[in-house]
Amino acid sequence: PNQFGGSAGGFASARLEAGPNAAQAANNTLQNIDIIMPALDTAVLGPAADYRTTMLRVGQQLGIAGADADKTLADTRQVVQGLARSELDAAAGMRGQGQITESERALLRRTAAGDQNMTAAEIRTSMAAMQKLANQRLASYQELLKTSETIPGFQQIAPMFQLTPYQSQFNLGGNLRSGANQGLGNAVQQEIDRRRGSGGAR
Repeated sequence: PNQFGGSAGGFASARLEAGPNAAQAANNTLQNIDIIMPALDTAVLGPAADYRTTMLRVGQQLGIAGADADKTLADTRQVVQGLARSELDAAAGMRGQGQITESERALLRRTAAGDQNMTAAEIRTSMAAMQKLANQRLASYQELLKTSETIPGFQQIAPMFQLTPYQSQFNLGGNLRSGANQGLGNAVQQEIDRRRGSGGAR
């Protein structure tokens, strides 16, 4: 029993030690999503986005790009830099557990590569999957703390492990759908509807 108790204690300590880093990474993910989301509608995204961004920069230098060029380029940088900061190691750990669909997982891989050619709707679906995973990690950490607080003596060091979960400004749950391909199909349809409503692609 003593040997088993010692092994279990070591496992619990290691898990608790890793918990704050994972929870902080989840907080960072949620903050990054809130930075990306406001810029999506005006950023240059979708097919040939790299080429269109270059042409917009050229037009800006020549003074023929229009009044909104500065904001469009700034928002594009905001999105691309945000995609590059995306923290996605949680996705790999959720494989086979049914938390996100394979199509959403594919979007996460593209997001991790900072793929500017993704449409705004695809990025929203990817951000929704990331948000869901980050919230699950924060909830898991809170449960771990709750359990740890029942251990005699833990209360004395509990403040060292406290972390305030980040409150997202955008609730993206509606961008996720059940089913293997529904998330991606929904993203594409949203982009089609958005472009129809705005009179064409940006």
